Amino acid sequence: MLTYLTKTVTTPLDTFTRQMYLDLFTRLTPYNLTMGELLSLLNHRPQESVNLEPLIEEVDVRFTAEQKDEILQIVAEVLGRAEMTDEQQADGGASESLADDGAMEVEGRAGG
Repeated sequence: MLTYLTKTVTTPLDTFTRQMYLDLFTRLTPYNLTMGELLSLLNHRPQESVNLEPLIEEVDVRFTAEQKDEILQIVAEVLGRAEMTDEQQADGGASESLADDGAMEVEGRAGG
């Protein structure tokens, strides 16, 4: 199965070059992101501020709205924008946001 996937399925990560990784990490250096946060940005290519919340710890405390927009701009410039599925385009990307909100709500209840 792994052989099948590696030969027939392409992902955006297949198109990234070493230089793209270096550019992304270099341009995001001023934001003092952890390696895990950088890798999350690389893997998910967020396009909206709300999508940064699960990827960057305490994003609202650490960064202003302008800084979050700058991070999103850097990701888009270096990696390009992720393509939305037909379903996400039909609902304006709301299904992903709702899923994230539900997960946070469940976590909140479990904690107390």
